[in-house]
Amino acid sequence: MIQPLPIRPIMLASELRDAGVHPRDITAALERGDILRAARGVYVTPEVYVEQQLDDAIVCHKTGGVIGHLSAAQRHGLCDASPAATEILIGHTGVGGSDLPIRLIRSRNPDTLSVGVDHEDFHGLLIRMTDRARTVVDLYRIEPKATRQHAIAALTTYLGEGDPVSTLYQYAKTFDCWQDLQPEVEAVQATLERGMSL
Repeated sequence: MIQPLPIRPIMLASELRDAGVHPRDITAALERGDILRAARGVYVTPEVYVEQQLDDAIVCHKTGGVIGHLSAAQRHGLCDASPAATEILIGHTGVGGSDLPIRLIRSRNPDTLSVGVDHEDFHGLLIRMTDRARTVVDLYRIEPKATRQHAIAALTTYLGEGDPVSTLYQYAKTFDCWQDLQPEVEAVQATLERGMSL
């Protein structure tokens, strides 16, 4: 006899197994369309499946990482970057999900996963992403030559929308890159004060 699943917006296979749900019941729920497979070991209701934040929640859950760099810049509306894969900041020994469209950016600095990181609950999964200031700082410190145009656009947007320089300074000092960022901040501020656009 097939048992109905305890339907929640997001269900992990491990939680279902721990609750004594038989694999045939999961298969039956999938066939009925009660749930959909969002990723390996992650099942969701049809309503959650179409939510834009689902992929971010799954990536953060499976990697334990933080959405950052160009992916965070795009989500914050700081620049028009469109990375092919979600860029995830993880610890040096962290692992990524091989079934996910992600690009891992590894770091030995423990502050990478905590300083300037926002947390948002998404139906029980935690989405972790660098905040606007931290994202700008990272664009200048991680692969700065490859992301130069996006870094300038992000900094210009950040300052043009009135976000505080003091937060940029704080994060840049933490990550030892203020000497690179300061002249850029001053140049963009001068341009904005003259009423010109880059």
